[in-house]
Amino acid sequence: MTLTEGIFPDTANVSPTGHLAVGGSDLVELAGRYGTPLYVYDEATIRARARAFRTALAGYPARTTVCYAAKAYCAPWILRLAAEEGLGLDVVSSGELHTAALAGFASERISFHGNNKTEDELEMALRLRVGRVVIDNLEEIGRLADRATAAGVRQAVLLRVSPGVTAHTHTHLQTGAVDTKFGFGPDVVGAAARAVLSRPALDLRGLHAHIGSQIGELEPYAASIERVFAVARGQLVNGFDELTSVRSVPAADMRSATARAIRWSMDRESHARWRGWSPSRRACMASPGPPTSRSSQAARSWRPRVSPCIASAQ
Repeated sequence: MTLTEGIFPDTANVSPTGHLAVGGSDLVELAGRYGTPLYVYDEATIRARARAFRTALAGYPARTTVCYAAKAYCAPWILRLAAEEGLGLDVVSSGELHTAALAGFASERISFHGNNKTEDELEMALRLRVGRVVIDNLEEIGRLADRATAAGVRQAVLLRVSPGVTAHTHTHLQTGAVDTKFGFGPDVVGAAARAVLSRPALDLRGLHAHIGSQIGELEPYAASIERVFAVARGQLVNGFDELTSVRSVPAADMRSATARAIRWSMDRESHARWRGWSPSRRACMASPGPPTSRSSQAARSWRPRVSPCIASAQ
């Protein structure tokens, strides 16, 4: 039996008994021992994917952070593994944030997302001093600012922007289209930014975008980056005396469930260099490590459709 490349974990093979094995463990034996359904995670694969994403972005002309999305699978052991690999962490609930704290994940490397955060969740995020709170709607600005003021905290925030990019995936997984229920449309980002800037307890650090899940193409990433920076230039930079350059809005947070949270932080100089690249190079660097941007050996080992969050282990 031959295993199809790119589908199974890196350590998968066929055992002498003809069974599928992962990490040296016979899956038939594991199923007999623990019952089914059984989820098996391969630590070697997860670590390899995390390192591949970080390596792919190492040549990018600005600071980058690769984040693990806790919603994929949230358990202390895998969050500790992500921390060991130098990843950041995306959480969308108090339960995920509690698990991160339990795992000892550095709070400054955590971003708190969600379009319907509760009062308790906002207070918990402030109490644990998360690195970023991603604001999804106008109403959330006041609620977060009031609680940050009461707590004596100046909270760094990102504004979630809908870039108007419809990625090629199932319609239920598209979150970057113009009519999405998530985030701010380009026509209201300016009002949202003004609202944040009017609240001393909030520190506007940049923009965030999420375009969907199960995306296998590079073009939507490049298009999203261009549109988010167009918003930064047009809606923010030219709209406020407080913001005099793109450097004042340092972070552009581009996310998808395939890339599992790739954060670009570009100032104006870095963005100018990026715009000067060829479309193919820009598309490569806007993706989590395409084969065309790596050595031939790395290209052979690259798994563009295997996410670090759905690989396997233990």
